[in-house]
Amino acid sequence: MSKQAVQIDLVHLAEKRETLRIVAILKDGRFHLSEMYGHVRDWTENGLEIFPFILTDEGTDRMKYVAEWGYGDKSHVTINFAPRPLEIGQEVIRTDIVDGKTETYAYQIVDITSLLD
Repeated sequence: MSKQAVQIDLVHLAEKRETLRIVAILKDGRFHLSEMYGHVRDWTENGLEIFPFILTDEGTDRMKYVAEWGYGDKSHVTINFAPRPLEIGQEVIRTDIVDGKTETYAYQIVDITSLLD
């Protein structure tokens, strides 16, 4: 049972220019901590923009995280991971609820890089 500091890179399946990056501690391929950090590159009217976030575990299973964007953002964003160890090719679902409207985005893990090698 080893712990590993990693950078997880994901690509939006419908818009390949949009990406998600998470820095996390894994234990046996699963998230070990209840809080992680990262950023998303989203396409906006200004082009691609980077938005940093903190992910906080919504429960105790380390599979569904709530994104906190800061800056007084009122949206409710969750990122859902499959109930198995992370692997390249795995699909991850992001759900945004903004002003009562729900949008779902599919991402795919394209790289998991050890930060201590």
